[in-house]
Amino acid sequence: MNCQPSHGFRPAIAAVLISVVMAATQAFAANVVIVNLDQAGVGLNDNTPATPVGGNNGTTLGQQRMNLVQRAASIWGSRLVSSVPIRVGVQFAGAFACAQNPGDFVYLAFAGPSAYYTTNPPPDPPHPIVYPTALRNAILGTVADPSTPEISMRINPLMDSQPGCISGTTGFWYGISPDIAPPGNATRYPLLPLVLHEMAHGLGFVQNHNLQNGSGFPPYYYTFDTRVFDNTLGLFWTQMSDNQVLFSAANDPNVIWKGPNVDAVKSTYLRKPLRLRIDATAQPGEVAQAFYGPLLPATGLAGMAALVNDGSANPGEGCGTVLNATQVQGRIAVVKRGTCGFEQKTRNAAQAGAVAVLILNNRAETPGDPLPVAGGFDYTLHIPTATVAYQTGLTLLSQLSATPNAVVTVEPIPGSSLLGIQTGFMRLHAPAQISQGSSISHFTSDTGGPLLMQAEVSPTLFDRLDMTPESLRDIGWTILPDDRIFRNGFEN
Repeated sequence: MNCQPSHGFRPAIAAVLISVVMAATQAFAANVVIVNLDQAGVGLNDNTPATPVGGNNGTTLGQQRMNLVQRAASIWGSRLVSSVPIRVGVQFAGAFACAQNPGDFVYLAFAGPSAYYTTNPPPDPPHPIVYPTALRNAILGTVADPSTPEISMRINPLMDSQPGCISGTTGFWYGISPDIAPPGNATRYPLLPLVLHEMAHGLGFVQNHNLQNGSGFPPYYYTFDTRVFDNTLGLFWTQMSDNQVLFSAANDPNVIWKGPNVDAVKSTYLRKPLRLRIDATAQPGEVAQAFYGPLLPATGLAGMAALVNDGSANPGEGCGTVLNATQVQGRIAVVKRGTCGFEQKTRNAAQAGAVAVLILNNRAETPGDPLPVAGGFDYTLHIPTATVAYQTGLTLLSQLSATPNAVVTVEPIPGSSLLGIQTGFMRLHAPAQISQGSSISHFTSDTGGPLLMQAEVSPTLFDRLDMTPESLRDIGWTILPDDRIFRNGFEN
C-alpha cells in the first residue's frame, strides 16, 4: 500500500478505461457509474450471442453482464446519498481459478475501495479517521481522484467458460427480475447478489489491515474499525496494537459489530434456534431454517401437517407432482430428504398449496454428518422451509400416522438468544483460520438465515440488501429508505 497525495492511500491498481455507462438514478439518490475496464471482445465486451434471460434483454454475453452490473448499481444508487458520482471499475478478469475437486473453495469475485482518505484539511489530527474514497467524496461533495474509480471490482470469467468451475454449475445466471427463477436444473449461479455484496465491500464494509501481522496504516484509523469490537480484549480495533488486531481477527465468537443502526434492525433479519412441537409436546431434535424462501416468522409457525404423496418408490420424498394436493393445501407439507434437491421438494409442495415445508433428514446425525441446511439458487420460492433432525422426523411421521390432524409448531426455543449475536451485538466472521479477504470483513454465518454480507453469499438473496445499508450507515453513509424491503415477504 502506497501513500498518495491529498491525504489518501490506495492499493496499486492498473487498468485501462474503455467505456463508461451511467446507472439510472432517483432524486436525491447517488449516481452509481459502471466503468468498463475490460478489453475489446472479453468480459463486459464479450460478443458471444446470448438469449435474453430473467428480465435481462441483452443479446450478447457482454451485454447481459453489463445489464446485470448496471442493475446492481441502480439498487445501491437508490439507497445512497452522494452529490458526486460513485464510479465502480468492473472487469471480468483477474487471478481466478476453478475447483480442482468437488467442494473446493472458489473465489467468484472480489472488490474494495480504490483508496482511503481523511475528510480533514491539513494539518490532520494526530490519529485521523480515513474513509473509503466513495464515502469521503459523499461527505465532502468533491471527487478526490477524477482519474480512478472509487471502487474496483473483479469477477471470475471462468464460471462461464469452464462448466463445472464450481461443482454442479454451468455458469452465471444473468437474470435481473426477482420473479423469474433460474433454470430448474439449478446449475446457473445467480450473479446479482454477488455483485451487490462486492459493491458493499467497495463502499466500505471491509477491513483493511494486513492480517499476516495485524498492521494497518498508522497513524490513520479506518472508519470500519470504529465499529469492530473484541469482547475478550474490551477494545475497538482503533484502540489495538498490531498484535492485538492479529489476535482479534481469529477470536470467534467474541468479535462483534458495535453499530447502533445494525443493532436496531438485527431482529428483523435474525432468528432464534428452532424446535418442533407436536400438539403440546416439544421435541428435542434440531430444526434448521433453509437458506432460501422467506424466513419462518419470528414468533413461529403452527398448523396441521400432511405427508406428501408423489407416487414415488419411497413415499413422501416429494420429488414429483403432489398427488394428495387436497390434503396438503393450506397445511405444512412434510417431505423426506433424498433423491432430489431441497428446492424441488419445496417447489412441488408450494404448487400443491402448502404454507410451509418440513424436510425430514433421512439418516441419524453425527458430528461428521450434521443436519443439513437446505440451500439452492431459486430466489422465487415463496414459502418457508426447514430441515428436521432424523429422530424428530420419525416421531412426526408416527404421530401423523396415528393422528392426521395433529397440530405441528415450528417455534423459537424458549429463553434462547438470536443466532449470530454475542453480548447483544452482531458477530463478525473471525474463524481460527485467518483469511485476508474474508476474516472480519463479513458477518458470521451462524445466523439461522442468509445475509448479504456473510462470507458465502446465498444466491437466493437475489436483490435483497437486508441489514447491509444499516452497516454502511454505521460507518458514515447517509442511507435512503427502501420501498422494496417488504416486497417479497423475506423479512417477515
